[in-house]
Amino acid sequence: MGLKEFMIENFDCLKYRNFQPIIIEGKTYALKCLNNKDFDYKTIKRIRNEIKTMHNLDHPNIIKLYGISKDRENVIPGTPSSYSDLYRRCWSSYPDQRPSLDQILSELVEIMTFTTVDIITNRISSDYYDYEKK
Repeated sequence: MGLKEFMIENFDCLKYRNFQPIIIEGKTYALKCLNNKDFDYKTIKRIRNEIKTMHNLDHPNIIKLYGISKDRENVIPGTPSSYSDLYRRCWSSYPDQRPSLDQILSELVEIMTFTTVDIITNRISSDYYDYEKK
């Protein structure tokens, strides 16, 4: 079992206090924090400060994590649901479930073509996008 599989299977039961070396396939990994369900403000602040510090260090034994958080923006009222659905799929924890760049662009073109928002109406000719695909 690799680290990815271990984390997928055990994510819900790992807490901050579970900081310990984990040996998977003969390699040791130190998992500091995986699940933030019961963090208080001080713990979150301490972890963020530590991440900032680690970001500035350059050492092969430090795995850098950027932007990994379940804190996501709330959908702004009036946002087309097709757009909010698209960016939520981009946030998937599983890379295989995220849309490809081609899928994202295709869906954005469709949203722009057929979405009316208050005064702004996007009527873009499909001829304009045909040359992009060639």
